[in-house]
Amino acid sequence: VAFAGADVGGFGEDCDGELLVRWTQLAVLTPFFRNHNYLLGRPQEPWAFGEPFTSINRSYIAMRYQFLPAIYTAFWQAAQYGWPVMRPMFWEAPELAGSPGCDDQFFCGDHLLAAPVLRPRAVGRDVHLPAGSWYDWWTDERFEGPADVRVPAPLEILPLFVRAGAVIPTAKVMPHTPPAGWEHLILHVFAGSAESVLYEDAGEGWGFRQGEFRLSRFATTWQEGVLRIRREVDGAEGIGSRRWEVVVHGLPAPAQEVLVDGQGSACAWDAEHKVLRLETAPFREIEIRV
Repeated sequence: VAFAGADVGGFGEDCDGELLVRWTQLAVLTPFFRNHNYLLGRPQEPWAFGEPFTSINRSYIAMRYQFLPAIYTAFWQAAQYGWPVMRPMFWEAPELAGSPGCDDQFFCGDHLLAAPVLRPRAVGRDVHLPAGSWYDWWTDERFEGPADVRVPAPLEILPLFVRAGAVIPTAKVMPHTPPAGWEHLILHVFAGSAESVLYEDAGEGWGFRQGEFRLSRFATTWQEGVLRIRREVDGAEGIGSRRWEVVVHGLPAPAQEVLVDGQGSACAWDAEHKVLRLETAPFREIEIRV
């Protein structure tokens, strides 16, 4: 059953501010995300315990809205192939089946690896990274797997990693879901080699059954200082978002040249965060030379 999740904060007993924060962080990447309690239970709305819990809960609820394009794509995979949205470690790394210590981590979709904090007053935790290269979502620090790493996890941080080469579609924060899909998406690209997908449709109705959808298949390669992002399309190119902000993580230096569909493109280098940003319409190929 793909559409599954727990009542955030629990249903039947009382939680406290720390537990609510950690549960909210976990639930951001579960298929079903709802804070729910029984009638006589202690209030556990996101603001019920005051600061700093309210602000942290607010930031992760906003994060849920940011990740909706990626989660929507994972739901398309569930409908199309029967794949779960929330995946056990052995789904992406079969060698880990039955391994102790990996049952408190999970994948959301193809490339996001979450390691929620499950112990009170914890400020760090151990994370197992499968084979391949991985980026810390928050810091862009790169790790090589397979490896067991100790990562900081203060109250405001959900340990979250991204596979190198991934294209993670996100949206700007809104107080609701858009009625007709997203006009503007932010594609986070992590230097490496991998394949990713982005599914878009009208967001409601049955038009997708008549081909009113767009499935973008990205193939990312990173070799000898050249990052290439190639895109193939199934469905209708006119469906879905029309403007993309591409945010590239993991480059060792500013780009010397950026080509979008063979044409030179302006870009901005964020020296503080070491990311490259560019604005474009949906493209067929981006080439970045550093």
